[in-house]
Amino acid sequence: MQRIVVVGGGISGLATAYYLTRGEHPPQVTVLDAAPRVGGKITSAEVAGYRVDTGPEALLVRIPAVNALLADLGLDDARRAPRSTGAFIWARGALRRLPQSSIFGVPNKLGPLLRSGLVSPWGFLRAGADLVLPATAQGLADPSIAQLLRPRFGRQVFAHMIEPLLGGVHAGDAARLSARSAVPEVAAAVTGRRSVFLAMRGQEPRTGGGPALISLEGGLGTLVAALREALEEVPSTRIVTDGLATDLSALQTGGYVVRTASGETFPADEVVLAVPAPRAAALLGGIAPVAAAAAAEVPHVGVATVMLAYDPAAITRPLDGTGFLVPPADGHLLVGCTWVTAKWPHVSPRSAAEHADGPAVLIRCMVGRDGDQRWAAMDDEVLVRAVRAELAAAMGVVDPPRSSHVQRWPDAMPQYTVGHADRVATIDAALAQLPGVYLTGAGVRGVGLGSCIAAASRLATTVLARVGEGATTGGSAP
Repeated sequence: MQRIVVVGGGISGLATAYYLTRGEHPPQVTVLDAAPRVGGKITSAEVAGYRVDTGPEALLVRIPAVNALLADLGLDDARRAPRSTGAFIWARGALRRLPQSSIFGVPNKLGPLLRSGLVSPWGFLRAGADLVLPATAQGLADPSIAQLLRPRFGRQVFAHMIEPLLGGVHAGDAARLSARSAVPEVAAAVTGRRSVFLAMRGQEPRTGGGPALISLEGGLGTLVAALREALEEVPSTRIVTDGLATDLSALQTGGYVVRTASGETFPADEVVLAVPAPRAAALLGGIAPVAAAAAAEVPHVGVATVMLAYDPAAITRPLDGTGFLVPPADGHLLVGCTWVTAKWPHVSPRSAAEHADGPAVLIRCMVGRDGDQRWAAMDDEVLVRAVRAELAAAMGVVDPPRSSHVQRWPDAMPQYTVGHADRVATIDAALAQLPGVYLTGAGVRGVGLGSCIAAASRLATTVLARVGEGATTGGSAP
């Protein structure tokens, strides 16, 4: 029986292991995770009697692999769509509604942009100049998002729409992020086109009439629990927590061995590294130095979520959307806020009706992005106080919260900076010379749970094909 060790028990590792064990005669699969629990950044906490996600809070279901996995795990009935739609941008001194026709903040209709108030009349005219300006950034093999889009729409649209969206999704700097790696849909749509506005018309995401983003009853931990339960039902599968992998070595007799900090060893015919790029670099250093060097070049930034629970009377404006995003150009600490109890029906006053203090309004605040790590130098008390001051300015919330919770994620967000595709190609070429070792996860294959699930599905197909062929070839995930 082929032995496969999956290093990393986040969504990438769990999903890869799950797909590997779906056949009639599954290989022996061991999942190693350094933490005392699997799930990685999918975590939750109780705040004012509500169980809330403190890591990722949504699944992108326009990715087919996500829908297929939910159905396969029997979670279709657990899907929960947002109760509210539409988001705001804190720009030009007020919360202004983001035009729903925009994609990653890129406008594709001029009327909603004019009515939004996000840009001045001059900013609107400058954005419309995209229709007549000559082509820009066409000679760059890997332009940054700023190089691709700012010359087309001007400073105001870029600062008040495009950059805030990127801050919410990637925690990134648009002047450093690669357009084709970070926003491939936009890059593909505009490549070879003179006008970005015209290229983006008709590019609204196709979701089959449903929402693009969903959560699950009980939070996204429901997905982790279902994956773990499915894996534990397979006799040849083992999940090891508190198992920090510290060394990956090739055996002279063929195959590999993974060693943990406790001294335990795990022989393997195939090894899947589903860990952040810096951890993968450390493990690959002794057997694939070129791949390790490329993985080490993927930068990461830290973020944090601050969950605040307020009495309903403290909220003086209608929560008529999912929340708001904040332009980095304005210098605020906040990256964005989710109005949790307005957005998600499964996190509602009804779910806390028995709580002694009565229902609460939950606001999830995000801080941290490339170029702004001020939050890391603040203790929890100072961070909560700074976030509250900005909520007062943005929403008029001046009363103290009923309770708060801070979740810190140091170096959590990989940055697909210019050259990312070349770095991944270098990793793939190097691992192709090391049969049976693979690298997947958000650090290389796509930010977001949906992208990680899709990459896991593809990788499992590759690994099982190699196992079925007698393990004669190898490489990293396609």
